[in-house]
Amino acid sequence: YMPGPSSTQLVIAMGTLEAGWQGGLLALACWSAPATLAMTAAGTLSRGLTPPPNVQAGLSAAAVALVANAALMISKKCATDKLTRTICIASASIAMLTTNPILFPLLLTAGAIAVFT
Repeated sequence: YMPGPSSTQLVIAMGTLEAGWQGGLLALACWSAPATLAMTAAGTLSRGLTPPPNVQAGLSAAAVALVANAALMISKKCATDKLTRTICIASASIAMLTTNPILFPLLLTAGAIAVFT
């Protein structure tokens, strides 16, 4: 199983078939580099800029929608039984209610222990 969207999986698979795991890694790096560089440049250039409140609110809403959609798609693939769905919902609820960074690894670890034991 390879992580990521189908396009990324295809790039990794093609690189791996052509040149082994090193080819897969190089193909992934070449595939990811343009977007990585563009996002890094955009972040660097926008440092210190404050968008108008309506733009900021729209971006925040779009970000929430993207994350919610990604979570829904992942849950459809991964949360196939009642225990896993319950852990997903509980973890998401807890994560939304706090900003403590240590909580996220703890939630992942607790979920893994609950599912695999």
